[in-house]
Amino acid sequence: MVRVVAVALLCAALGRAQETPAGVVTGTVVDDTTGVAIAAARVGIGRLEGMTTQRFGITAEDGSFRITGVAPGQYWIECSSPGYVKMEGYNLDGPAIDVPAQGIPRPVTVRLVPGASIEGHLLSEDGQPIPSATLEVYQSRATPSTTGLGGEFRIDGLPDGEHILRARIDDAIRSDRVRVDPVTMERSGLPQIVFYPGIADVSGATAIHLTRGEQRRDLEFRVKRVTLVSAGGTVIDAKTGAPLKGGEIELRPGAKAPPGDGIPRRALKEGTFRFDLLTPGTYQARVYRVPGLGAAPFVINLEAGPSDATDLRIVLPSGGRLCGRITGPRGPTMTSVSLMPAGSSGLSTTPIQADGSFCMDGLAPGKWRVAFLGRPSEEAVMVVSFRQAGRSLPHEVNVVEGDNPPLEIETARQFWVTGRAVDAAGQPVENAIVGFADARGLRANQSGKDGGFRIGIVAGEFVVSAWPKMPPRGMNSCATSQVVRITGDLSGLIVAMCP
Repeated sequence: MVRVVAVALLCAALGRAQETPAGVVTGTVVDDTTGVAIAAARVGIGRLEGMTTQRFGITAEDGSFRITGVAPGQYWIECSSPGYVKMEGYNLDGPAIDVPAQGIPRPVTVRLVPGASIEGHLLSEDGQPIPSATLEVYQSRATPSTTGLGGEFRIDGLPDGEHILRARIDDAIRSDRVRVDPVTMERSGLPQIVFYPGIADVSGATAIHLTRGEQRRDLEFRVKRVTLVSAGGTVIDAKTGAPLKGGEIELRPGAKAPPGDGIPRRALKEGTFRFDLLTPGTYQARVYRVPGLGAAPFVINLEAGPSDATDLRIVLPSGGRLCGRITGPRGPTMTSVSLMPAGSSGLSTTPIQADGSFCMDGLAPGKWRVAFLGRPSEEAVMVVSFRQAGRSLPHEVNVVEGDNPPLEIETARQFWVTGRAVDAAGQPVENAIVGFADARGLRANQSGKDGGFRIGIVAGEFVVSAWPKMPPRGMNSCATSQVVRITGDLSGLIVAMCP
């Protein structure tokens, strides 16, 4: 059964908020295990409905902090200190606090979890240290470490659990370690990317299990030598049939490779290119028709090895033209349209005109994700309809050579809803899926610690539910669901878990 409840909306005009006296946030940062105060910790606060840290302070010797000049409202708290797991406020990892229009809010206690650490040495297979390499925990927020002259490294602030170590070796070191077989003339050396205990592919890596606060020492990370090859050739412009002039190229070892992997973007020399120190395999050659950050790449798969290939020929398509129009509010958060190639990085941007129209030329054929750029603002907007040739699209468009049907994008004012997911006993539930459903479908987000959640939504009437995992398609309610009418920002919504 779906029950209808009344909710309190917290709506305040910006001008009115500026007239309200600024408040203060106070508290103490302590070790979650021992309760001992933590000095020199950095404490920041940000609006519960936003992701930007607005003010911060440093704790004193007794772990206390005081942040002044805080406007009334609800805030998340972030905190960090060397040797502890960083508390990310915008992910609702930590506590939230209400700053009233009058008076001082109750002091808050921030509890930092002691971080685990890994330290050891990065060595070649013959025991030589590898300096100047970047050691990081794969897909982690922990700060990476740079190996010293002896190959030593240390990574702190890790949560308990499974961790995969990843090393990115500096190209200057790799170049110095190249060996040439005098008979076959084949080259061998160190790979650019390697996972512990010395594997090229993350799927074969060995995870390191750490308990809370564990100090793992004397880890030996050995890197095996591999075959190295070169690849080069010419980029031909399909528009002219001649080598591309004024373009740029970079090489990435796969679609999901993070920035820094592969060979950085560089200028073509009369359309020609050459890449060295490559391990055999499939790469993405990303060719830019023009230089500059606003240009998106044409992505071409390039096979390297098992031997040198220096006469490759890449034909660069003419590209497609895509225009469109945005109807509805935009504001400062939506001043440009950004297209990102699906399965790749890079982007192409163009400003939105006063009448909501935009156009882009020279786009590589294929799928592109559509997003918007602008500056932060209290008045956010969101897309409610995204169509092309009368057909609804999931914020993704397929571009072909030549002219493409125009995009029709409708926007509406976005409001922020914050609250808490709880079980039948009223206790907060972490990692719950909180969903808002209407005729357009389901919009959902996951609760953080203390059951807190934040979701952007447009005005309307929604069936609100909470599930332990994403529900099957079409299941938008349960016995504990409630109907909520949204007409502005909403705070303090309690959502009971579905049975």
